[in-house]
Amino acid sequence: MLRIAIFYFFWAFFSYFSNASASMSTCASDTVNELLNDTKVEHFNTKSLYKLGRRLGHVSAKFKLDHHTRFSHPEALQLLGGVQKVSGEHTIYTGGSAKNATDFIHVVPQSFFSPYTSQKVINSDLHNIYASQSINFDSSNSVYKFAAVPDSKADIIYNGSVKGVNDADVAKNISKYGCKVSTKDKKFEPNDEAKGMAARACAYILTRYQWLLPRMNELIDIKTMVEWHEKYPPSEPEKKREAEIFKVQKNHNPYITQSASYMREVWLG
Repeated sequence: MLRIAIFYFFWAFFSYFSNASASMSTCASDTVNELLNDTKVEHFNTKSLYKLGRRLGHVSAKFKLDHHTRFSHPEALQLLGGVQKVSGEHTIYTGGSAKNATDFIHVVPQSFFSPYTSQKVINSDLHNIYASQSINFDSSNSVYKFAAVPDSKADIIYNGSVKGVNDADVAKNISKYGCKVSTKDKKFEPNDEAKGMAARACAYILTRYQWLLPRMNELIDIKTMVEWHEKYPPSEPEKKREAEIFKVQKNHNPYITQSASYMREVWLG
């Protein structure tokens, strides 16, 4: 374990000086601190992770992902109210009007990043917070992995409230309009409208906060993330939302702004 921690210390140190600008980067210094404190480094291949981390480091430096404005969580939620009005986005996972939202949730849940000292920064990152009506895993003690859930394994099904679609059609097309949960396997499959958004939020968070990479296997598989992104590309409301977030937070989610093939190029090399 000590050798792995030392390896990640030098990885973060080297990546910073090879990818960042001459000025001191908050992201790099945070990365070193997080990696040295982290003990959850089991589920990965160190060589593959190192190569992936190098690619993500280039993305982070290119788009200056760590040079964003930081808010408190209440400030972030207040700003998102204005973002919603402009973007016309739906509530995530249910597809209803954002006017009927009962909560704001983190797509990458707090239970995934809560052990880290940078929790307050991630907690208020606008690219990871969406309006919701009911589905919320933020308070869970464990992470529900984004993955396909067969109907036979789903013990909880959330029906969407999709504009223009009646309840009978929603019930018949759960994969399209509903979300499936397997509490036994701790897996969560969003509805089709949310799959792409969830994939792009995961990709952004793991690129911006790279010390979370050793735990990625608990959150989503790379293949699933890329497939959902490509099959369900950004909608106009999602693009408008991203543009509005950039105006106040001053950094982009490049997996929304760049070409559809960009995520595959970065994550699969």
